Amino acid sequence: MTSATTPQGTCSSSSCTLGAIDVGSQAQIAFTLQATAAGNVAFSATATPTPPDLNPGNNSVTLNETVTDFTVSSSPPSVSVTAGNPANFQVTLAPAGGPFNNQISLACTGAAEGMNCSAPAGPYILSGSTVTETVTITTTAPQATQRAAIRLRHILSVFALCLGIVLIGSRHRTRMMMVLFILPIGFLLLNACGGGSGAGGGGGGGGGGTPPGTYNFTVTASSGTNQQTATLTVVVQ
Repeated sequence: MTSATTPQGTCSSSSCTLGAIDVGSQAQIAFTLQATAAGNVAFSATATPTPPDLNPGNNSVTLNETVTDFTVSSSPPSVSVTAGNPANFQVTLAPAGGPFNNQISLACTGAAEGMNCSAPAGPYILSGSTVTETVTITTTAPQATQRAAIRLRHILSVFALCLGIVLIGSRHRTRMMMVLFILPIGFLLLNACGGGSGAGGGGGGGGGGTPPGTYNFTVTASSGTNQQTATLTVVVQ
C-alpha cells in the first residue's frame, strides 16, 4: 500500500484516526495500493473503535483483486550473421496473472554503423494467449564484398556473350537454341553490372559496411507507463 487518505481525521501510510463518528454517519477512507507482481492480491481493513464495539463481527473487510501484467522475450536471444545478412528474432508477448486487456505497443532501439532494427508497432491485446512477432535487424555488407559481386557478374556476362557469339556460327539447331538462351542472360547480367556499379559509385564515402563485433538492441513493450524490455544481441562476423 502506498497511501491512505480521508476527509475526516488524519492518516499515516497504512492507518487512519477518524475521531468521533455520530450514530448513523459514515467515514470514508481511500487506500492506494501498487502491486509489485502479477497474481491475486488480498487487502484487509479493520476498524478498531474506542470504547470497544459490542458487535465486532462486521468491523473487518477483505477485498480480493487480480493483478495482471505482461512479459516480453526473444528467441533466440543472440544471432550470428555475416555482414550484409539480416538477423531475425522471434519476440513473444505473454500475459501474466491473467488476460491483459490493455493495448501494448512494440519498439526497437539501438544504434550501430550500417545496422537498423524494425519491429511491428502493434497495438496488441493479450486476451489469454501469447503473440509472437518477427523483429529484423539488418546489417550492411562491406564495399569490397559488393565490388566483388559486381566483378563476378561482369565476368559471367562477358562469358555468356562470348559463348553466344561462338555458337552463332554453328548451324546446328540445338546450338542455335542455346544461343537464344545464353545471349539474353548475358545482356541481363551486363545491365545488372552497370546498375550495381552506379549504385556502388554513388555510395562513395558512405562507409565500409557493418564492422565485425557484438551489438545489442532493445525491444520495448509498452502499455501506458508499464514497460517491459528484452535485449537482442547480434554478432557480426
